[in-house]
Parts: sequence; structure tokens; C-alpha cells
Amino acid sequence: MASFIRFFKGRKNLLFITSILFLILTGCTSQEKPREIEYKPYTLAELAKQDFANVNKIEIVNGETGEEKTVEDVEQVKEFIRNMEDAYFKPDFDQQPRKGWEYFITFYEDRKKVFEFYTNYIDNIYFKPDEKVMAAVEQLFNSK
Repeated sequence: MASFIRFFKGRKNLLFITSILFLILTGCTSQEKPREIEYKPYTLAELAKQDFANVNKIEIVNGETGEEKTVEDVEQVKEFIRNMEDAYFKPDFDQQPRKGWEYFITFYEDRKKVFEFYTNYIDNIYFKPDEKVMAAVEQLFNSK
């Protein structure tokens, strides 16, 4: 019986060590890599690969305060989308994960969520939005 217990303990230790090594190796290889992208300015429509003509509701969350704003006024929504047509997102050379964000925006067509993005992060790519992007977002967020 004593030899059986020693045999079992040895297997238990081996199983434990093997499990730990497997977890370490899996953790090292499963990190998601950022999508390959050319370092040039992009419009929001280029990044989203879609048209926003039917968007009729926008939700914005301020990352600093947590305050939320919903805009359903058709004219305000259309104006924001027009402003974004010639506003650019420039890929950041530093693609290391980071914490924090300024604004999170969600576009809706009726009740259907059609696109969402952070002002500095879209589709696994970190960006440096230009002043026009931030001005358009802040103007909409601070509107009545």
C-alpha cells in the first residue's frame, strides 16, 4: 500500500508540473496580435468599411467621467457624420495595449447597433485621432 501511495504522489506531481507548463506555454502563444495596417490617415468610413447614411442614433460615453449621451436628433446625427467624412484617424506607431480612453461612440440604425469605436482604438488598432475628430465628438457630446 505504501508503494502505491508513493507511486500516486509521483504521478500527481508530474501531472501538476505538466499542467503548469501547458498553461505557461498556452498563455505565451495566445496573445492576439494587432491587425496589420498601413501607416496612413484613414477616415471612419474606411475603417468601418460601411456607409453611415442610415444611422439615426448615436450614443457617446465619456471615458473620463462615465457620463453618457444619446443623440437621436436626425440633423445632429447627420451633421456629425458629415464632420467625420474628412476627419482622420492616424495609426499610432506604438501599438502596445493601454488603459483608458476619451470617448466610446456607438452608431445605430433604429435599434440595431451598426458600428462602435473608441476615439483612439478601432478594430484592434490604436490611433491618434486628429483635432477634427475630437472636436466633432466633443461638440456632439456637449450639445443640448
